[in-house]
Amino acid sequence: MATVQRSLQTVLDELSAWSDNWDMTLNTSKTKVMLFGSVGGTVSLILHGVAVEQVDVIKYLGVWLDNQLTFMQQVEYAVSKATRAAWKVNRLIEGRKGLTPKTGSLLYKCLIRLWRSLTVRQMTQCWQIRWDRSTTSSFF
Repeated sequence: MATVQRSLQTVLDELSAWSDNWDMTLNTSKTKVMLFGSVGGTVSLILHGVAVEQVDVIKYLGVWLDNQLTFMQQVEYAVSKATRAAWKVNRLIEGRKGLTPKTGSLLYKCLIRLWRSLTVRQMTQCWQIRWDRSTTSSFF
């Protein structure tokens, strides 16, 4: 783990120097570190004199990542978003507050079906990743 920490700190120092050279200072409060895999452990990294926080879950470019790459946080997020959208569309359709059935159907297709399809796809990928890991780990 010490080798990993030294390597990460070296790269972080180089990145910090490069960004300072181009007047693009890194935001220490938004900088996080995450170790992927089952090894565990902690690393202590310093950026501009501030300790970099180590996290187990982070949202990166709109996708929730966890240190085991299970994507369950992402699936839960997508399900939650689809459920909220469904309730909003349902409330609009229920009282016929100016929405025609055709408009309600379009809203459903654009908002809810999109999130539900993403969720199904993500859940399938999660189970495939878990299956791959369980079968390959038994061979090695």
